[in-house]
Amino acid sequence: MPCSGNIQNIFTFNNFFLQIIYVARNPKDCIVSHYHFLKALKMMRFTGSVDDMAQAFIEDRCIYAPFYNHIAEFWQRRHQPNIFFTTFERMLSVCEI
Repeated sequence: MPCSGNIQNIFTFNNFFLQIIYVARNPKDCIVSHYHFLKALKMMRFTGSVDDMAQAFIEDRCIYAPFYNHIAEFWQRRHQPNIFFTTFERMLSVCEI
């Protein structure tokens, strides 16, 4: 589903310049996580396999689609002073667990 407003509207709210922390996640992890999430939600009645979920993800037929376009838009803006772009894996690599 397309965003209802353009990205410039997201960056300002009531003339307040927003600071954005964007955390991108590995697509494979997203697919597996989404698969288990839908399996756990009985009301969704998802009966497909992980491969079915991967295909739906690639074709932007998942709830939080489109995945790649969303990341690409913020990747292109990562050098803007109000955007900090990182990945989940990078965050894990610098944290002690």
